[in-house]
Amino acid sequence: AGSVFSAWGGACSGTGTCAVSMSSARNVTATFVYTGSAYSFDYVQKAFVAYYGRPADPAGQAYWAGRMDAEGGSLNAIIGAFGYSDEFSRRYGGLTNTQLVTKIFQQALGRDPDVAGLNWYVNELLAGRRTLQTITLDVLNGATTAPDSTVVANKLGVAAYYSAKVAAGCVYGTEQDGVALITGVTAISTTVTAAKAAIDSRCAP
Repeated sequence: AGSVFSAWGGACSGTGTCAVSMSSARNVTATFVYTGSAYSFDYVQKAFVAYYGRPADPAGQAYWAGRMDAEGGSLNAIIGAFGYSDEFSRRYGGLTNTQLVTKIFQQALGRDPDVAGLNWYVNELLAGRRTLQTITLDVLNGATTAPDSTVVANKLGVAAYYSAKVAAGCVYGTEQDGVALITGVTAISTTVTAAKAAIDSRCAP
């Protein structure tokens, strides 16, 4: 964390490998973007995985990590905006409260909520005591024992692997491309290996 490569300038352009012919004096610049402290950097990745079901894109991660640091390291200060984004409207508009809560559990933990938990969260939403954003935090912070904690760790590990590949020049693709890469990651280690192999294949030159 701290900063990540963004783009080349001068004699090189884009984000891929920079190869320069030195037939004359040439100038190359590398632009890096702020990604925040290690704490905010990692927590923003958690928010993307749980709320959107995909790895963070480096630009989005940098923006939200910076916002989080500016707010004293509190994810509560920024998570509200996740529910008012265009991405949220595209992917979740029209879903019922039951479907929305279920989606959060599926994305964060790879499973449906138990009936009692689902009903409790839906009632909290209806009563206005919780929002989808705060429920996301509850689910993330509540995953402290296996297998839920293992699922979260594995999804975050694969998400960080992909985000790093994108920061190094791999094209992120669509939001759904990101979703597809971590959907199958579970508590089983072979799913992590398979997901990283798919990322390597996607990002191969």
